[in-house]
Amino acid sequence: NCFDNIIRNGNFEDFPNTKGWYGWFCWKHPIQPGYQDSVGALAASNRTRSDGGLSQFLRNDCFREKGKTWQFSFVFKIQDQATQAPLTTCQHPYTDVNHCPRVLVRTKVNNKRNYNYLYFNEEGEWKTNGEYMEFNQLYFTDDSNSGDGLQSIYFSINGGPPSAELIVDNVDFRQVHTPIAPKEGYCGSKNFAKNGDAETGNTQKWKNVFGNTLEAVTPGYGDESKYAFKASDRPMWFSGMFQFIEHGCMEVGSKMRFRAKFRLYDQTTGAGITTCNPKTTVGRLCPFIYLRTTKPKEDGTGDKDHYHHIQGFDMEWNPDGWNILNQIVEIDEKLGGPTVKGAAIFFLGGPANSVLMVDDILVEYLDPWEIPTASPTGTATPTSAPTEYCDRNWAGNSIGDFEGGSKHGFFGFGGEMDLVTPGYGGSNYAARLYNRPPLWGFGAFLWVIDHSCVEESSTWHFSFQAKLYDSNTGKAVTNCSPHTTQGTDFVMNCPYVRLVTRHGRFNVFE
Repeated sequence: NCFDNIIRNGNFEDFPNTKGWYGWFCWKHPIQPGYQDSVGALAASNRTRSDGGLSQFLRNDCFREKGKTWQFSFVFKIQDQATQAPLTTCQHPYTDVNHCPRVLVRTKVNNKRNYNYLYFNEEGEWKTNGEYMEFNQLYFTDDSNSGDGLQSIYFSINGGPPSAELIVDNVDFRQVHTPIAPKEGYCGSKNFAKNGDAETGNTQKWKNVFGNTLEAVTPGYGDESKYAFKASDRPMWFSGMFQFIEHGCMEVGSKMRFRAKFRLYDQTTGAGITTCNPKTTVGRLCPFIYLRTTKPKEDGTGDKDHYHHIQGFDMEWNPDGWNILNQIVEIDEKLGGPTVKGAAIFFLGGPANSVLMVDDILVEYLDPWEIPTASPTGTATPTSAPTEYCDRNWAGNSIGDFEGGSKHGFFGFGGEMDLVTPGYGGSNYAARLYNRPPLWGFGAFLWVIDHSCVEESSTWHFSFQAKLYDSNTGKAVTNCSPHTTQGTDFVMNCPYVRLVTRHGRFNVFE
């Protein structure tokens, strides 16, 4: 039965039997006690490389059918072999094999090997006190790893520095109709946003976005709130705070409530931001929430991130006080379903140099009887003005022309950036990039734009003025001929634009 655990000897209750398990570049050995004082667990010690670990070959028949969902779960701890001190160097997003555990599932189909990697739960909590942690991820069968041509399937639990000892227990791998909730009470009556009110006095569970400062400050919203989150030193609207959240309840057709309190004010003057009009403005000038889910691509070539823009279009904006966003979002096929591998919430928005304050964050799953008959529904853009929103200069309004005397979120990638005068045609300013490395691709201006309008088959127009000169002699560069130079010679010698979009963990360059 493929819906039963297909791992042999996964709980090690027949101590000291380790039948079915292999040590790959390590010494495998049973230890006592196991998780929660069970009979035993299995350890990988004396590892000679980071991908050395505990392995097992699996039966093929259950994995031949395409389009099936599998759940891989176990508990583990990883510690320094010499001192027994818990590993502390594994950090989000937990994909660094040199510091973090992972699972490799290797298949051989029609004499071709395929590698799938599963990583520690994005919504999981990394413990540094020596306690066991839960690993719970989904695996999917597709054209690359299943079918009649499947010859073998093998997995290895590995990762972390070679000096670390990896201990596992309760290893479980089974086919599921829908993802198994890792904890009881998974959906209803809970806040999916951990530490949503900052009352812990710290930013635990939250991370900054694009390098801004993030802290818990006092007071928060209302008389009884001690703390709120403060995101400052923000170079652009796409900076603030985010958190990975549990994703097992994001079924197609289900509804979730997103509620939070916001403030925006200028970091230099302290004045409230007046350019936000939630009823008509989408995106950068008003605070909003991004819900991001990660799902495998349909062609099996990797993962893709899906974003949903949540903004309080019915909110009355108070530039000098707190504002409440309260929206209900229906999870559609793009966002939800059994193939969702991860989810995160982002709190963003507001002009550059504005301080974003957030408090009382609530993200909850709504049971059918909890849904109002006339509830506000979060939408990607207002139905009245999507064209107006996208049809504009995304680097304009004194941003791309630098006439405000500010870099406005532009960065020097592989070089130093400043503003010089005069600019093109006698304008006030232009941006200059200097001390560029001797490599054409690593001395560039970088600007992050709102990607909500980057849709398939849409047309974009890029234009700018540029000049190139030798940094030593000051003489103009003469070997650029954009009308005749092609390929590598062109990009080495001429200015150009590279559009980079991110799909899951992969960057796509144009």
